[in-house]
Amino acid sequence: MIDGIYTCLIKRRNTRGLLNFGLDYPTRFEHLKINDRDDSAVGLVEERLDQFLGAYLEEPHVWATLTDRDSIIFEDNDFEVFIDPDGDTHNYYELEMNALNTVWDLLLIKPYRDGGPAVHSWDIQGLQTAVNVLGTLNDPTDRDKAWTLEIALPFAVLKECIPGKPERPLAGDQWRVNFSRVEYYLDAEKGKYAKAKGTLGQAVSAED
Repeated sequence: MIDGIYTCLIKRRNTRGLLNFGLDYPTRFEHLKINDRDDSAVGLVEERLDQFLGAYLEEPHVWATLTDRDSIIFEDNDFEVFIDPDGDTHNYYELEMNALNTVWDLLLIKPYRDGGPAVHSWDIQGLQTAVNVLGTLNDPTDRDKAWTLEIALPFAVLKECIPGKPERPLAGDQWRVNFSRVEYYLDAEKGKYAKAKGTLGQAVSAED
């Protein structure tokens, strides 16, 4: 997890964008060190109907296996976004993606520590996502550079948890947004990646 609280000014554009930023190096983004292994960078921009988010995730071994929507994506290496419009830690959105552009979106009525529940059937209608791999996916014979992702989140859906349900955030509004990254240590077995095992046989992630 990113350590600390940051305030980020989100710029607003009047033209409708496409998911074609072609992210290669995160010079346009806020540089955030998520763990001690690899660098990550995140950028946000607001348009009239959508919130756009892009992320650059340095990764020497780009790996993903899950292809069904609403799979438990953190079983793969992933990128996660948590959006809490009023910052009270209740009624917030969670979105997770892997390098195969597989999505898990859900609504949290209460945080897990308060008993949940998570509404797994909730979907972000109109969600757009894209992934680009700077290297080769699932190939342990080479070394990759990174994978990048782009997300367009429609305000028409996000307003469900905005107090008063305005069409979109107003100038000066503050939303609480968290970013997280799950990154497992990997071994190569018979030409494929496998999660590295700890002394007790458990998969080992970068946070451990």
